[in-house]
Amino acid sequence: MLSHARSITTRLRPSIFLLLLLAIIALGYRPPFAQLVPPLAAPPLAAPEVVHAAANGQTVFVPAGGDLQAAIDEAHGGDVIALEAGATFMGNFTLPQKSGADWVVIRSAARESLPPAGVRIAPTDANRLPKIVTPNAAPAIATQPGAHHFHFIDVEIAAAPNGSARVEALARLESAGGAENDTPADIIFDRCYIHGAPARDVRTGILLASARTAVLDSYLADFQDASAGSQAIAITGPGPFKIVNNYLSAAAENVVLGASDASAASPADVEIRGNYFHKPISWKTGARARQAKDLLALNSGQRVLIENNVFENSWSTDERGFAVVLAASGHSSSVIQDVTFRKNVVRRSAAGIGITGQTADFPKRLTQRVLIQDNLFEEIGGAEWGGSGVLFQIVGGTMDVVIDHNTGLQKGKALVTDGATQAGFVYQNNIALDHQTADALGYGEAWSVRFPGDVFARNVLTGGAASGYPNENFFPGSAADVGFVDAASGNYRLSAASPYTNAATDGANIGADYEAIQSAAADAVTGGRNS
Repeated sequence: MLSHARSITTRLRPSIFLLLLLAIIALGYRPPFAQLVPPLAAPPLAAPEVVHAAANGQTVFVPAGGDLQAAIDEAHGGDVIALEAGATFMGNFTLPQKSGADWVVIRSAARESLPPAGVRIAPTDANRLPKIVTPNAAPAIATQPGAHHFHFIDVEIAAAPNGSARVEALARLESAGGAENDTPADIIFDRCYIHGAPARDVRTGILLASARTAVLDSYLADFQDASAGSQAIAITGPGPFKIVNNYLSAAAENVVLGASDASAASPADVEIRGNYFHKPISWKTGARARQAKDLLALNSGQRVLIENNVFENSWSTDERGFAVVLAASGHSSSVIQDVTFRKNVVRRSAAGIGITGQTADFPKRLTQRVLIQDNLFEEIGGAEWGGSGVLFQIVGGTMDVVIDHNTGLQKGKALVTDGATQAGFVYQNNIALDHQTADALGYGEAWSVRFPGDVFARNVLTGGAASGYPNENFFPGSAADVGFVDAASGNYRLSAASPYTNAATDGANIGADYEAIQSAAADAVTGGRNS
């Protein structure tokens, strides 16, 4: 009898398993998706020192009308130069090379009444900041060969508003010596207000042809040049660099990384985190109209982390209006590799991210190991911003570009390419409000030639049809069918009822982590003030 019962159970077991499997599928479970993921981008391997021992030297007070250059020349490591709050120090000041590895701190004498570390300075703090002002075309702050270990805290750096000569850079950390030990290093701008003038051409806020340099909790604004590009920060030195919690505004590129020629090294080990990249709308039209380019441009760089930033307002003029551009300049030392772009908000832009790799005109370009993950793109394209409204554009030959877990609200195509080969390409777990990819050809036959060995899975592409695409992708009729919590008010979190909840290749929601990104974005905009 017992043997007979066991026999019945054995015969029923396959049916029971089948019923369980059908029930699990009915409840929305999706089995893990097997995939081959190429090598991810390596993180920065080094960072500049930004917290150092308390001053162990003397404190020198420099009043209004005092000799700032003499105080800088006579200072020793461990000294503090306290500048009278609100005083203006007009001139062109040079940081000399000093012996030892102790820091010289140059700060406001009203330090205790100003924001603490980790909170961004603001123009409203200017009345308590000493002002270092260039009266001419030369930098307000420059460096001798080998200058090192200077820390500016709570200082305003500007150009005289009534000057007529173009200022190339307000702070220029550069050496003409050429030798490796001539490179300025270990210099920090911390809670500094650095700005141009509305009626004057000031091309660059800070030129960082330096090593081990940081710009923290600072406010850089109003950089423009009627005849050329302008940047809040231009980075051409070897690094490492830390650009954290700043307001960054310029007419052309807000920040540019890497020189456009072979005169400089490829910057390495760069952290760009928690910044607010912004172009004022007043620059878009009217008397203050400016020739806009990109919010962030990488001409060269390796081991670059771009995280928790907000990129806002990039319209189409002579450029296509991409918010972010990765395009190696083409000379032999120019590479773009190991770049991570994650947990950022990109909004109100003519297009999203443009990546250019090796082309016939630039055969030495190297663009590889780029990770674009967990980002939110809002209001990309349309009449207000012009341009193509493309979410991602990849042209020229690249290797190991991974686009994963992004949410895109764009007016143009999800992905545009040319005829070049993109090896090791991964496009997975993304939501995009357009189904078109690979220019006008769709996924189609050309895809396997352009993207050999690619992964294209668990993407939500609205308005299209599954025909021609791999299995494990989704094509809802419209944005309303995606299942956002409240798209009308800008809440792009997936609701529990969305068919794409827990449906990604890793079991998470398809698209970006909305709550985490919004929290980081709020901090990037406010800079930690009342946040």
